[in-house]
Formats: sequence, C-alpha cells, structure tokens
Amino acid sequence: MISKSSDLALILAVALLGTATRALAGGSEDPLAQRLMARLKELGFTGNVEATLEKRLGRSTDPARADLGRLLWFDTIAGPHNDNTCAGCHSPTRGFGDTQSIAIGIDNNGIVGPGRRGPRNQRRTPMAINAA
Repeated sequence: MISKSSDLALILAVALLGTATRALAGGSEDPLAQRLMARLKELGFTGNVEATLEKRLGRSTDPARADLGRLLWFDTIAGPHNDNTCAGCHSPTRGFGDTQSIAIGIDNNGIVGPGRRGPRNQRRTPMAINAA
C-alpha cells in the first residue's frame, strides 16, 4: 500500500512534469498518467476546486473577500520596493510556486512566468498553495 505522503509526492512530481494536465484531459496512454488519474479519482479530485470549496471549508465564502485577496495577490503594494507581487514568485499557473530554480525578488522585469528576469535571491520560492 502507498502512504499518503508518498501519494502526495507522486502527485506533485507528476504535476510538475505536466503529466497531470494530460491525465486530467483524458486520453493519455502514459502509464504514469493513468496511475495518477486513478489516484486522483480515488481521492475525489475533480479538477474543479470551487465546486467543493464551501463543503470542505464547512462555511460559505465571501465573494468580496475573495476578490480582495485576488487583487492583493497581484498588487505591488506588498513588495518591499513596490516592484514585486506575491504572484511574481508564487504564480497561480505554477501551483503557487515559481518558474525559476532560484527566486527573483526586487528589481524584476514585472513578468510572472518563464520570462521573469532580475537578480536572484539565495533560496527557492516555497509553494504557497494550501498555506492557510
């Protein structure tokens, strides 16, 4: 039997390689993608987080607060020099992680994703998803 932590490690590793996207889209002949899809179904993952969010939270969500959080995530006001956003390093398109091996902080080019340029920090960007 596979433990929960090794399942999570497998899911994260495969997602980073892009196999999860192919598996969720269906039609993949890759055995690893098929294994991932089976495990995601077993865990009840549908790919539509919003559909089950309120049930999992045990309360309703406030659309105004969600919009505020979204706006703040992409606002430079939280950057030390008003030149970076949370999304700059914790990109929603990358599982709220980074596209860079070593984080780029201040004095960046204002791009989120692979085209991001600027001086490197001394560490990697941690994943921010499920941090709460």
